[in-house]
Amino acid sequence: MFVVKVTEMKLRINSLFPSSGISSFTGISLSALSLCSFISTSNSDASEMNNSYYETSLRVIGGFEAGIPNSWGKVAPNIGGNTLSCGMLQWSFSDNALQPLVKKAGRRTILKYMPTFGARFWQACTSRQRSDAESIILGWQSEAEVSRGQGSNSHVTSQWRPEYCGVVNELSTLFSSQEMVTIQGDFAKREGQSAWRDAERWAHDSRGSQANPDISEFAVFFNLRVMAHGAALPNYGDVKRLKRDKLFQSQGGMEPVFDWLLSS
Repeated sequence: MFVVKVTEMKLRINSLFPSSGISSFTGISLSALSLCSFISTSNSDASEMNNSYYETSLRVIGGFEAGIPNSWGKVAPNIGGNTLSCGMLQWSFSDNALQPLVKKAGRRTILKYMPTFGARFWQACTSRQRSDAESIILGWQSEAEVSRGQGSNSHVTSQWRPEYCGVVNELSTLFSSQEMVTIQGDFAKREGQSAWRDAERWAHDSRGSQANPDISEFAVFFNLRVMAHGAALPNYGDVKRLKRDKLFQSQGGMEPVFDWLLSS
C-alpha cells in the first residue's frame, strides 16, 4: 500500500515549487516536505497542530495524489483495486474512505450535482452489500487491464465506458462543489490532527518532552495516513515497530522515507 513512484513525486514537487531546489531528495515525504527549511518552527504549539505545516502538506501531498494542484474535483477509475477515487486526497471507494464523505454530504446534495447518476452513486455508497456496491461503480468502467511497471510492480487500470463518461463530469462537479470541498477539508484536517499527535509523540521520544515536531516529521505521518485512508492506519506505534523490527526495507519506494525518519 505504501509503495510510491519516487520519480513521479519528484517531478510533481518540482512542478509545484520550481524554485525550491527539492530535486535532490527521494521519496514522497522526503521530497514533498523537506520544505521544513522554508518554514519557521519557532511558533509551533505542541498542543495544537501547526496550521502552516498542515496547509503546505495538504497542498503538496494533494497535488501528488490528484495529479493537479488544488484539484478537489479529481476523479479516477479503478487503479490498483481502488474501484473509484475522488477528491484532493483521492478518497478510495475500496478502502471505504470515500463513502463517509458522500454520506456526510447527504442524498439531496448528491442528486443536486449528479442529476443523472446520483441515485445510483448514492445507492453504491450506502449499500450494506459490498459486492452490489462495487458492481454499480465498476459497471461504469471497462474491463481492467494490467500494466506492468518496473520489476514486479504492476497496476490494474480501468477506463470509463463511453456511454458512462457523464459519470466523470457529474462526480467532478460534485467534488468541486462548495459543499463537498468543505467536507473534504474537514476530513483532511481530522487526518492531519491525528498525524500531528503521532508526530508530537515521535518528537518527544526523539528530543525530549519539550520538543515540537518539525514539518518533515509531521508530513511523514500525515502522508502515511493519506495513503492508507480508511484502511488500517499507520500510526506512531507502527512506525516504532518498523524501526524495532527493521521492516522498512520491505516498503519499496517508501524505504528512503523510513530510513530517514527512523534514523533519529
